[in-house]
Amino acid sequence: MVPERGTPSDIVYLTGFHEGWYEISGDIGMRVEWDATVLPYLWMWQELGASTDHPWWGRAYTVGLEPFSSMPTDGLAAAVANGTALTLDPHETKELRLRAEVLA
Repeated sequence: MVPERGTPSDIVYLTGFHEGWYEISGDIGMRVEWDATVLPYLWMWQELGASTDHPWWGRAYTVGLEPFSSMPTDGLAAAVANGTALTLDPHETKELRLRAEVLA
């Protein structure tokens, strides 16, 4: 359930996925699948109108679910410091599979 308008912003980092996926249900739903070995975190954040400064100006009422390689939201240096930053060796490549499906 999405909290009421005016509830303070929040973010949580979900991890420990054996498979990366989530599903939202309703009249129209959505299923998102991703490679949890590349993106082991799911950021679940909400902006519900309580932030009255830039960039929301109190107008946003939304929840986001974003697969991510690292945490927290305060930048690459913090992710490097806590050991969650995605790294690549010289000439290394990584591939990612991401799928979104509308459910009716």
